[in-house]
Amino acid sequence: MSTDFTYRIRRAADADAGRLRTMQERSLRALGRSFYAADLIDRFIRQVGTMDAKVLAEGHYFLAVDTSGAVVASGGWSRLQPGYVGPGETAGSAAAEPTVRAVYVDPDHARRGLGSAIMRQVEADAVAAGIRMLHLAATLSGIGLYERLGYARGRRRSLVLPDGTPFPVVEMHKRQSASAPVRAA
Repeated sequence: MSTDFTYRIRRAADADAGRLRTMQERSLRALGRSFYAADLIDRFIRQVGTMDAKVLAEGHYFLAVDTSGAVVASGGWSRLQPGYVGPGETAGSAAAEPTVRAVYVDPDHARRGLGSAIMRQVEADAVAAGIRMLHLAATLSGIGLYERLGYARGRRRSLVLPDGTPFPVVEMHKRQSASAPVRAA
């Protein structure tokens, strides 16, 4: 498969939410199936979802579109607690630390550098907002990408879905350089 194709990265808007979720669900089902059972992925999608609309509203969420306008990757960062927070925390409340959220690549375009490109944009946007340390809960399928980008592994833990089902992830973090340029409009 060729890695040469044209895409552009831009800030996501509320109107993009449906297309984003469709791509994200396909991505998690296809790219996550070597790491998670299909029923666990379905539970995650049904109970938590791939993206919180509040993250879009914050204005720090990006998407990559190809020349046909198809969404081929997405990701962002947030100051809000994710929908999969633990006991004693409230989803949508202020998070203790900025968190990378909902990074997905369309499975038809995997391994073409889109995840890295989205993450560079996310990091540049975070630096522009004064964020110097980003945290994330990596799906098991995403650990390799984040390690290649310089994120350090933390502890392995499980997100607890609303029905009590554990969903394994790995905490990761990275200190951001103050020199990252912002590229998306």
